Amino acid sequence: MNAVSAVICELNPLHKGHEYIFKKAREHGDAIVAVMSGNFVQRGECAVFDKYVRARAALAAGCDLVLELPFPWSAAPAEFFASAAMRIVSSVGASHVVFGSECGELSLIKNAASLMSDVSFLAEVERLYSGSEGYAAAREKAALSAFPEASRVFSSPNDMLAAEYIKNAENAGYKGDFFCAPRRESDGYIGADGIRRLILGGEFENAKKYMPSSACDIFSESYRDVALPSKLFDLEMTLFRARRFSEQCFDSKSGIVERIKKCADMSGDGGEMLRRAATKKYTDARLRRAALFAVADVGESALREPPRFTVLLGANGKGRDILKQMQGGPLRVVTKPSRAGLEPQYDLAVFADRIYTMCCESVKDASYFLRQAPVII
Repeated sequence: MNAVSAVICELNPLHKGHEYIFKKAREHGDAIVAVMSGNFVQRGECAVFDKYVRARAALAAGCDLVLELPFPWSAAPAEFFASAAMRIVSSVGASHVVFGSECGELSLIKNAASLMSDVSFLAEVERLYSGSEGYAAAREKAALSAFPEASRVFSSPNDMLAAEYIKNAENAGYKGDFFCAPRRESDGYIGADGIRRLILGGEFENAKKYMPSSACDIFSESYRDVALPSKLFDLEMTLFRARRFSEQCFDSKSGIVERIKKCADMSGDGGEMLRRAATKKYTDARLRRAALFAVADVGESALREPPRFTVLLGANGKGRDILKQMQGGPLRVVTKPSRAGLEPQYDLAVFADRIYTMCCESVKDASYFLRQAPVII
């Protein structure tokens, strides 16, 4: 196998835009590896469809191998999310990382990546952040002053993640190239946020027109068993009110965890708790992530530690060939979840999967994901 393209993704859910990126990835490699978030995604929410369902959809859409970006990195801020994902990409031996991009200009994204490592730029971001601005807004303002042309990268979620991939590539040992696939906006392409709203709002039939037919068939089978973010938020509120959470978790020094605790005490459900806690500084994603990390007791040290494992979620023949090449490498590929033996990192991922079962519409045994086998085509 000459070249492998990697796509770092959430597929929450897989839609036509992802299908387009996979087609672009195929132009740069003989095989496509999806490094996909597990049951929890970067906004601190549970994925609508579980990781094995999404892996099956990824294989049907053209991927050859699906490896998990495990918790807590899957739910982490961009810096930690990208660093962990790039380590998995590096272990695969990928020659290209292909990503969706709002600006569509790789040179601008590379310039933004360089800026994010500049000491004076980071100092200016901290200065602006010390006021009432949120961190993302402070960084965007600093970029506008330091490098106006590249500043639009900082206001675009996909471009910001791509810049983090590039920034973290060397430390992860990745020596390949990057390719950006410009995002396409039309009647056939809407973002995952909009599709999730349709699905969670009971409009699955309307959501289907924005997803590839192969994904629709797979998601249709699991539509009655979607995971509800509202169940997660209610569980978090219960634990906050019962004082069963870590006050030393990631981001707790900012005061965000104390604020969530106070809001939990005067809220009727988890959604209200998060709405009450929201400020300019505490965005929705940051609040949801903080609540999740507090109940899972995720500290900064856990996020800064590189992942020592990934979980095989799905593969076809080409994917199995890539797995053979990974044997003996620095990263353990877990093929039988119940027999990992990678404590304490793996224990934390298992805990997250147990929480996920409580968010599903139909009740599953808490050890459901420990009994799952990879999707093999």
